[in-house]
Amino acid sequence: MAARRKQSSISCPVCGERNIFEFLEIPQVPVLCNVLYRTREAALSAPRGDIRLGLCRTCGHMFNRAFDPSVLAYTPDYENTLHFSPRFQAYAEKQAIRLIDTYGIKNKDIIDIGCGTGEFLELLRRLGNNRGMGFEPRGAAGPGSAEVDIKIIPDVYSERYAHIPADLVCCRHVLEHVSDPVNFLKAIGRAIQEKDGAVLFLEVPDAERMLAEGAVWDVIYEHYSYFTGHSMAYLLKRCGFRLARIAEAFEGQYITAEAVFAPRPEEKASAPEINTNEVERVATRFAETHEAKIHVMRSELDELKTQGKKAVVWGAGSKGVGFLNALGGDGRIEYAVDVNKRKQGMYIAGAGQKIVRPEFLKDYCPDIILMMNPVYEDEIKQHLAELGLSIRLLAP
Repeated sequence: MAARRKQSSISCPVCGERNIFEFLEIPQVPVLCNVLYRTREAALSAPRGDIRLGLCRTCGHMFNRAFDPSVLAYTPDYENTLHFSPRFQAYAEKQAIRLIDTYGIKNKDIIDIGCGTGEFLELLRRLGNNRGMGFEPRGAAGPGSAEVDIKIIPDVYSERYAHIPADLVCCRHVLEHVSDPVNFLKAIGRAIQEKDGAVLFLEVPDAERMLAEGAVWDVIYEHYSYFTGHSMAYLLKRCGFRLARIAEAFEGQYITAEAVFAPRPEEKASAPEINTNEVERVATRFAETHEAKIHVMRSELDELKTQGKKAVVWGAGSKGVGFLNALGGDGRIEYAVDVNKRKQGMYIAGAGQKIVRPEFLKDYCPDIILMMNPVYEDEIKQHLAELGLSIRLLAP
């Protein structure tokens, strides 16, 4: 996993420029983190691909130069909902209420692109007495089904659905997966432009925070793009949207943006001012942090194993999958805990650990719990207290 520092001939998917600083290579990672594997053998045989992370010196956008969208197959076995967590559910409800109150979304029509199993769309529908329709290519059948009073269309949203009215269009944790974000947003704009005042709501991981905090486990194959506030604002303007609000959310882990479609053909979006030396310095430090964290965690877990002690991971989402695959084999960690009931009993893509319920810890008695996302620390502590357990928590 060597850091790379060179010029790229591949253009930035946001601004189209070719002034790319490539700084991190991670070979052969699972191409999909959240697929549910029913056996360890199947999990270990998960399809893999390379990550070559580049940073655009013009607009500050980051993307995976080795990304191949053809290897990504989103099926009903893909499960990434976070709504089993009370902490996340509270956050989602707060966002839904804010959108409803800010834009008067009551008795209105809502579209949720990439709605998953429909939890957020149902919040918007219920809290504002709205009408909801979701678009989800993997469908709503199978282990990820949600029993909610909404219609989910098993297809990609496009101009063919322009006749469907929408006062609010949501697109949460989808844009970073899209191989052509410019044409994707332009298509949404053309589809909703007939509805006067329709609002687009976007939510993506915050790449600037990822770099600054050294959140190395956030780098996964299925994320083609890593947006900063600058690159998100530029992309929306380039695609004909007028930005109404952009902000950090979920304790700085996400960027949210709200915009209306208001194309001005005569106006060309200008790229943000980027301090090239600074972004290169931060990116290089991130690559070094990635190497260092892997080395430290391998050493610490090997020492723990030598002492006859055990550790588990709490969080079988993308961060946990990235972390466990970076560690490699040798039985350093055998289990991953997750509160998502649909994941329990399944196995981690690429690494093969079994996903278990929190109650499993009463019998397994680990010495350390590695929290993959510290934002859930209070929630984890509450689970442990209810189980009568006192286990050391560590954020790797």
